[in-house]
Amino acid sequence: MREAVGIDKVSKSFFGNKVLHDVSLSIKYGEIHSICGENGAGKSTLMKIIGGIYSSDGGTILINGEEASLRTPQEAYLLGIGIVHQELSLSDNMSVWHNIFVNREITRPLGFIKRRDMQERAQEILEKLDMRVDPGAKVSTLPFATRQMIEIGKLLSMDVDVLILDEPTSALSERESQALFDLLLSLKEQGKAIIFISHKLDEVRRISDCVTVLRDGRLVGTLTREEATTDRIVSMMVGRAIDEFYPPKAKRRDGKIMLECSNLSRKDKFEDISFDVREGEILGLYGLVGSGRTEVALSLVGADKIDSGSVELGGIPFRAKSPRQAVKNGLCYLSEDRKHLGLFLEMSLEENFVSSSLERVTGQFGVIQEKQVKSISEQLMEQLGVVPKRSEA
Repeated sequence: MREAVGIDKVSKSFFGNKVLHDVSLSIKYGEIHSICGENGAGKSTLMKIIGGIYSSDGGTILINGEEASLRTPQEAYLLGIGIVHQELSLSDNMSVWHNIFVNREITRPLGFIKRRDMQERAQEILEKLDMRVDPGAKVSTLPFATRQMIEIGKLLSMDVDVLILDEPTSALSERESQALFDLLLSLKEQGKAIIFISHKLDEVRRISDCVTVLRDGRLVGTLTREEATTDRIVSMMVGRAIDEFYPPKAKRRDGKIMLECSNLSRKDKFEDISFDVREGEILGLYGLVGSGRTEVALSLVGADKIDSGSVELGGIPFRAKSPRQAVKNGLCYLSEDRKHLGLFLEMSLEENFVSSSLERVTGQFGVIQEKQVKSISEQLMEQLGVVPKRSEA
């Protein structure tokens, strides 16, 4: 296979913290090349360098055998490279066809937009992707999986030959993921080079021709499809053999009941939900998107109401009126939408760490005790294995 992208000894640092160390990699046309690694391994940073979002500190990138300087995403697009990010770049209030051609409108000599031409061209692109979507539909009315396909169509309309997908199935159902895989396999057959970043190793093994593993910003190795067993990928990711992926399950449910929910209902969201969670136990609450699993959790922590039913926390009747009250009573919620509902992205790591327990770091007259903030943050970073990319956490 002909090489699409050649990466030779590429390095990158953020504020003195080196996140990529002399990484070398070859991406070929007609292949699906997966990139795996734990959080912080450098996967997304490497892809953003290829996509022109970040510049490298050292090393060489070859596109179709020629050295390239990728300083902006636009330069990457012109060389046939596009990225589908976890947060899509579509505008919800615009139509499908307008999103596909935004900032690249087909115009007449005097600058008037050729709306019909763009609608017809968008229809052709959607049909190639086997999508039955009205080009005039507003993006806000479409499911996430459909929007993701439109994003891919947008890149293909720009004659992109190297397609990078960053955790593309994180918000998709099994059926939606399979539809995406069918599309990627079709694009591969058309000779496209596809870079697939995912934590889901079963998906990686299902569709990949080869798998590259990064650990702590270093290239560990590249495996062929036949070599890429789950055990081998995981051991390369963590640097040791893993005998058991999960802790042993309890043989008996004899722990104290910590949370008990009986006949919980919320109009139009969930009905007659009952379960209990015991001390030392992990309970899985499973369901497809829209099944009500998230709504149950939000109601338990007071972010939404419970119309009927009862909740006991530690054997005591409890009904959270707000998430703050739930946290004070030891009941916490971690959102699946971490970037919008779980974190304050404009704030530092230290500020995020203490944001839910400000009373612990607030002194007289409401003044934040910076030393206490730093102490608590350092303890949590050590405990959770967090490595900040900035000198100031």
